[in-house]
Amino acid sequence: MLQFPLHSVLKERLIYYTAVVFLIHHAPRQNIISPIVNKLKTHWGVFILYKISFRTPIMKYSAGIWAFKKSKRGIEILLVHPGGPFYLKKDEGVWSVPKGEYDPATEIDLEVAKREFTEETGNSIKAENFISLNTVKTKGGKILKTWAVETDFEQAFISSNYFEMEWPPKSGIMKQFPETDKAEWFTIEEAKIKLNGSQIPVLEELEEVLRNYFRE
Repeated sequence: MLQFPLHSVLKERLIYYTAVVFLIHHAPRQNIISPIVNKLKTHWGVFILYKISFRTPIMKYSAGIWAFKKSKRGIEILLVHPGGPFYLKKDEGVWSVPKGEYDPATEIDLEVAKREFTEETGNSIKAENFISLNTVKTKGGKILKTWAVETDFEQAFISSNYFEMEWPPKSGIMKQFPETDKAEWFTIEEAKIKLNGSQIPVLEELEEVLRNYFRE
């Protein structure tokens, strides 16, 4: 099970509000801020400070699908390249498994993974024999759950959903960019070079799984 230490910022906040609560309970009534102090001395004031101090980071979850196939080149994996101006000229280390965020309290992870695959490639997966892979924590702090499935498409990339952002920065101009601007098939060795580093452990797990898969 993954464990997440209290963020340093939260630790500082905890120390700060502990000091505030201490001052509240020891401040003289004649102090110029006595009305505020008395207000914060109420149970609600202390409760709010407590909740802020001990608040934990909100975890974000992503789900994705590794599409794979066997070709003359060997086992190939479908990866997507992130769209937008930040990644326009970047290649190695930025490609990704097609994935997207979801709320585990209200959504089913595998269904989200199928939906995101379609939104980021334009292709729909018809197969149902999904292989569950281990969960990892990405560089961005998201919890990533993925599956693998054998499939193929006439075109690796058809279309992608779009997102909106201010570009250039501080220009006040909002522009739309595709979530992904291309998808391609790579051998596993090629994928290790192209892939976002935090997803490499899952790819290595998949590599071992597929050795057995194609041996059977």
